[in-house]
Amino acid sequence: MRLVALLWLGVAGFGASTLGWTSRARAQERTAIDEAELDRRLRDAHRQATIWHWTWFGLFSGAALTQGVLASAVHEAREDRIASGLAALPPLVGISLLVATPIASLSLPSDLIAIQAAKGNDPSGRLGEKLRLLDRYADSESKQRNWFAHLGPVLLHASMAAIVLFVLDKPVDAAVQLGAGVVTNEIKILSAPRAATRAKAKADADRGALPRCFPHLSPAFVGVAASW
Repeated sequence: MRLVALLWLGVAGFGASTLGWTSRARAQERTAIDEAELDRRLRDAHRQATIWHWTWFGLFSGAALTQGVLASAVHEAREDRIASGLAALPPLVGISLLVATPIASLSLPSDLIAIQAAKGNDPSGRLGEKLRLLDRYADSESKQRNWFAHLGPVLLHASMAAIVLFVLDKPVDAAVQLGAGVVTNEIKILSAPRAATRAKAKADADRGALPRCFPHLSPAFVGVAASW
C-alpha cells in the first residue's frame, strides 16, 4: 500500500509540474501577445497625436501669418492694424502651447528605445514599462480636454475682443474675434486624440481578467512529501 501511495504521489507531482511548466509557457506566450497588441496601440496613439499636433500647428501658423500680413501690409487705418495684430495673438499662444506642452505620445520612438535598452531581455519588464508608458500617454491626452483647456482660451479671446470693442470701437470685429476663437478652440478640444485613453481602458480591463496560473510543484517536493 505504501508503494502504491508513493507511485500515486509521484504521478501527481509529475502532473503538477507539467501543469506548472505549461502554465509558465502559456504565460510567456500571453505576454508576447499582450506586448505586440500594446505596441500596436501605442503606435496608434503616436500616429493620432502626430496628425493632431502638426495639423493645429499649421492652422495656428497660417492664422498668425495672415493676421500679421493684414496688420503690416494691407490695412491702412491704425485701428484695423491694431485689431489684426490682436487677432494674431491667440494663434501665437496656441503655437506656444503646442511646443511647450506637447502630447506625451509624440515621444514614443525615443521612449521605446529607452525601454528596450533597460528591459531588452525581460519580456514581463518591457510589458510593465509599456503599460506605465500608456498610462502617461492617456493622462497627457486627458489634459487636452480638462477645464483649463476650455476656460483659458475663452478668457484670452474675451480679453482681445474687449480691447477691440471698448478701445478700438469695432463691435463687429470684436464679435468675430470672440466667436471664431471660442469655436476654433472647442473644435481643437473635440478633435484631440483619444487613442491612448481608449487603449488604457482596454488594458485595465484585460489586466483585471488575466487568468491565475497553476502553482509550480516539483517532483522532488512531492517525493519529500510522500516520504514524510
